[in-house]
Amino acid sequence: MSRIVSIVVVALIAPGCAGPQAFRPVEEARVDTADAKGTVADYDMKTVQAPLGDARVWAVGAYRAAVNGQRRTVLQVAVALDNESGEELAVESLHLGWVQVNETRYEDVEPIRIDGSQTIAPGADARLDAYFVVPTDEEPNDVEGFRLDWTVSRGEARYRQSTEFEQAVPILLPTPEERAPSDDFPPVLPPPPLPAPPP
Repeated sequence: MSRIVSIVVVALIAPGCAGPQAFRPVEEARVDTADAKGTVADYDMKTVQAPLGDARVWAVGAYRAAVNGQRRTVLQVAVALDNESGEELAVESLHLGWVQVNETRYEDVEPIRIDGSQTIAPGADARLDAYFVVPTDEEPNDVEGFRLDWTVSRGEARYRQSTEFEQAVPILLPTPEERAPSDDFPPVLPPPPLPAPPP
């Protein structure tokens, strides 16, 4: 079961830079709230073996950032997990099944970085932020949509889900606290080495 929580995000655009682009999940069921920060897909993670807890998935946004010294468009997606089971949860998989840029679809895009713990202790919660480089050198608003494929496991129990996103209209911008705050990507220090972007 999933539901959508619609929230509004406001941010400043740096002068002379390409503006960020926000996205919302593509779902039929929507729940509007006055207390909001973006558009969130909410999931009750139930498996045949046992319920695992709750998950919330949202797109922080697409924006321009420096990757290996080159200006590229980066997609940032967040996943918040609440472990309501009695055992440790693990995020086994987190990648883009596809991303569509200017009517061209690119498949199986892996993250260049994941921030946050990919294991969650019983009764705990955690947030992961995954960063993806758009395969072509396009602007953030050229990204028409994408699908995040993700899997959470507890022992033999596995919860697999796909969350599809489309451009938000009107454009909703990620806050400065949520997006990478500088031209040095990623912002966390010390940064691990990043792979070269696709040709």
